[in-house]
Amino acid sequence: MFSPGIYYLCSSALAWNSFLVKSIDELQKVQRRFTKRLPLMKHLTYCQRLSALQLESSELRRVRYDLTFAYKLIFRLVDTDLSTLFQLRESNTREHHYKLLFFLAAPV
Repeated sequence: MFSPGIYYLCSSALAWNSFLVKSIDELQKVQRRFTKRLPLMKHLTYCQRLSALQLESSELRRVRYDLTFAYKLIFRLVDTDLSTLFQLRESNTREHHYKLLFFLAAPV
């Protein structure tokens, strides 16, 4: 009953995906407080609340969204210039051809 609303309120990873530890911690605190205030959830640990509500932690959700987006970029499911973000590694070994090389600085 609560899941769709809770998931929407607790997951802002779709609209905003911070890489700052401080911001990530603040978002996690909001999710912890919100789930603790639900009926019958106060006595449970955070992990138990997430399990009972069938939610993922914001960290796991963020990693999953990042991996999904990387997959979409690699297989050209998103209309973005892949070369500005990273390049595919060409290999002469038996490895697959989808290894990524990241740029340390913006390409010139």
